[in-house]
Amino acid sequence: MKSLVASLALVFVFGCATTSTSNRDRVDEALRARKGEFYECFKREVRAGTKLSSGKIDIQFYIKKNGRAAKASILNSTIYNANVENCVLALVLSTQFATHKDNAFKVIYPFSYKTPRDKE
Repeated sequence: MKSLVASLALVFVFGCATTSTSNRDRVDEALRARKGEFYECFKREVRAGTKLSSGKIDIQFYIKKNGRAAKASILNSTIYNANVENCVLALVLSTQFATHKDNAFKVIYPFSYKTPRDKE
């Protein structure tokens, strides 16, 4: 089990709805800066003995003018693990994004997790 935990690979796939390119890049930068924390959501469950396979969690949220996320929800998940899903959701809500002058805008961000055995 330890070798699996040590070799888990977290892969981010980005998708952002109804935002400009500059907003999309800023959102991606803020979330990627916390990549290790998002990885830990998955890794913690594996260390606890939960058998997880590759999967994806699509999170929808809004970024307000002050750069705070609001109204975050899980649109879809193929992880099928509430602990991982809630951890990712909480991290998104606690992320400080760049402030902006526009009204709040909607983001859809898919987090994809892959394990080495699923790559074979």
